[in-house]
Amino acid sequence: MISVSFFRRTAGLVLSTVLLSLTHAGALDLTPEPGFVRGNEGPPTPVVRFTNGKKKVTYPPATGWRCVGGTSKAVVFAAGSATMEMRLVARRPPKDDDPPEDLAAWAQQFVPGGGKNVALLQTLPSPFQVGGRTSTEFLFGFVRQAGPEKISISVVDYTPEERFVVIISADGKEFNGRLGEAISSLHRWSEE
Repeated sequence: MISVSFFRRTAGLVLSTVLLSLTHAGALDLTPEPGFVRGNEGPPTPVVRFTNGKKKVTYPPATGWRCVGGTSKAVVFAAGSATMEMRLVARRPPKDDDPPEDLAAWAQQFVPGGGKNVALLQTLPSPFQVGGRTSTEFLFGFVRQAGPEKISISVVDYTPEERFVVIISADGKEFNGRLGEAISSLHRWSEE
C-alpha cells in the first residue's frame, strides 16, 4: 500500500519537473544552428540561429567569426585571440524594496581568474540591444603575466529570472578593433 506522504512527494516531484520543463520551453536556447539569409543582392549571409520558445533568433556573426555552444552558452571566435562569449545566467528577480544593485561589481565576476589590479575603466550605457532589451557595457583593465589586458562585459536583463551576458576579449593590439566588430554584429541580432 502506498503511503500518503509518498504520494505527495512523488506528485510534488512530477509537478516541479513539469513546471521546470515549461519554464525552459519558453527560454532562450543558445545552441547554435548554422544557416544563411538571402538579401536582395550578393551572396547569402551566414547566420547562426537560436531558439527562444516559439520565436527564432537570427544572429549574423562578424565576418570570419565562428560560433559553437550549447543551451546556456555560445562562444563566437575569430582568428587570433578574439572571442565573444554569450551566456545566460540565472538571477533572483528584483523586489520593490531591494537596494539598487551594483551591476559593475556583479559583472566583475566574469574577469578571468589570475587577473590582478582589476579596475573598471569605463561604463557605456546601451552599446547594443538584444530583442529590444538594452545593455550596459563595462570595460575592465587588469594585469596578468603577459601584461595589461582589457575585457568588455555587457549585461542585459533578458527576463526577470535571467541575464544575458556578453564577454568580449582579444589581445591588447587587437582589442579595440575586435570589440567594435563584435558589438556591431550584436546590432544585427533579431528575434521573430
